[in-house]
Amino acid sequence: MPEVAETPHFSELIRANPGNAARLLDMDASIFIAVMKSWNDVFYPTMAEPVIAATVSELRTVTAPTLIFNGNDDFHPDFAAQALQEAIPGSRLLPCAWTRDDWMLRYVGRIPESVVELYPRMSEAIIDYIRGIEQP
Repeated sequence: MPEVAETPHFSELIRANPGNAARLLDMDASIFIAVMKSWNDVFYPTMAEPVIAATVSELRTVTAPTLIFNGNDDFHPDFAAQALQEAIPGSRLLPCAWTRDDWMLRYVGRIPESVVELYPRMSEAIIDYIRGIEQP
C-alpha cells in the first residue's frame, strides 16, 4: 500500500488530509483491489447508464435545461456524453474545452497541476448557454 500512497491521486488526498495516510496504509491490499474493481464496474458508463446510477429511462424525465460537454479522456468517453444528450430531451452537447492529453497528463501527475485547473475553460460556454435559456 505504500506504493499506492505515492501515486499522484492518493498523495494529493494525503496532502489535503494527512489522516488519509494511516487509513490507506492500514488497508489490506486485496480488499483495496476488490473495492477499486467494484467501483470500476459501476463507474464506467454504458449505453444503458451513460452516467453513474442513472438509467436512460430516468434521464428521459429530466426537464431542466441541460448542457453537456463531451468526454475525451479514459474516464469520460465520448459515447457516454452522446448517450446522455440523446436521453435528456432538449439538452445541448458541446465539445470539451481541453484535449485528452490536457486532462490525462494532469490526472496521472505528468503535468503538475490538478485537472480542476482546466474547468475555467468551460466558463464562457456555460455563461453563453445560461444567457440563451428562455425565461418563463
